Amino acid sequence: MIVAVLPKVSRPSARIIRLDDRGRILLLRWRDPFDGSTKWEPPGGGIDAGETPLQAARRELVEETGLAGDLIEPRPVEMPALFAGTAATTSIRSGSTSRGL
Repeated sequence: MIVAVLPKVSRPSARIIRLDDRGRILLLRWRDPFDGSTKWEPPGGGIDAGETPLQAARRELVEETGLAGDLIEPRPVEMPALFAGTAATTSIRSGSTSRGL
């Protein structure tokens, strides 16, 4: 058996948390091409060179769901985050929220 160990690459990304009128979160289901496991994630992806987080979020929403990118409204989001098991609060200054569909 041959096992490839790939270096971990860090890349800025944008994710969209979309709630519908019933409070359900939009998640995408996909199969990891490396290990075949099933993943559930919110829409989003890497921020391209010269792109703002808002532009990336809008582009990714269109690419991955077909929903209009202008559904995402620019405004700061406060969210709790866990880093290595330690609770912290992170302010996402360039974060965005989406309005109803």
